Amino acid sequence: LSGQLDTINCVASRHVRDITATGWGATTATSNPALIALDILTCEENAQPLKDGQIDFASFKQLRDICAAGKFTFNAVLRNDGTVKEQVSKVLSNARAQLTIRESGKIGVLIDQAGRTPRQMITPANSWDFSGSRNFPVYPDALRVSYIEPAADYQAAEVIVYDDGKSSSNADKFENLATMGVTDRQEAWRFGRFMMAQSK
Repeated sequence: LSGQLDTINCVASRHVRDITATGWGATTATSNPALIALDILTCEENAQPLKDGQIDFASFKQLRDICAAGKFTFNAVLRNDGTVKEQVSKVLSNARAQLTIRESGKIGVLIDQAGRTPRQMITPANSWDFSGSRNFPVYPDALRVSYIEPAADYQAAEVIVYDDGKSSSNADKFENLATMGVTDRQEAWRFGRFMMAQSK
C-alpha cells in the first residue's frame, strides 16, 4: 500500500444494548431501529446523553418487538451532519415512529399503528376562525423506490411499486422515492406502498 490507503469497503455493525420493558439488556449487533435510536440518545458520542430515568423503556421495547419481527430495519452510516434529534428521526422513520414526550415526562416513541384512530374534541373553547380547502392532487401510477441491495455488492437498486389497478402495461406516471437505511427489496416495496397510502 506504500503507506497510503485511498478507499476501503467493509460491512460493519455496531454493538448496542438490548432493552427490556424496564431497563437495559445484553449487548447485541442489530439493525433494529428502536435499539439504534436509543443508542444514539444514550451513547458516549452524544454530548448530552439521556439518563436511564429519562427514558420510557416500555415504548422503546414495544417498538423493538415490532421491528424484531423483521418488518423494519435500519442499515446505514450516519455522519455528524445534523443534530441528535435529526439523526434519531431518520432512524425511527424507517419504523414508522417518532420521538415523543410521554405522559410521565419521559422520552419515548410514538408508533404509527394500524387501527388506531386519532380523536380530538373540538369545542368553542379550543377552536376558532376555521377555514378549509381541498386539494386535487394527481397521484403517480407507480414509485421507483431506491434502496441498497446487499446481493449486488451493496450497490443502489430500485423496486417499482405500482398503485392499485396499475401495472407495467398501463402505468405512465412514475415518481422517484429514496430510502435511507433500507437494504431489503421487500421492505423497500412496503415503504413505497406506505408512502402511497399516506399521500392519499
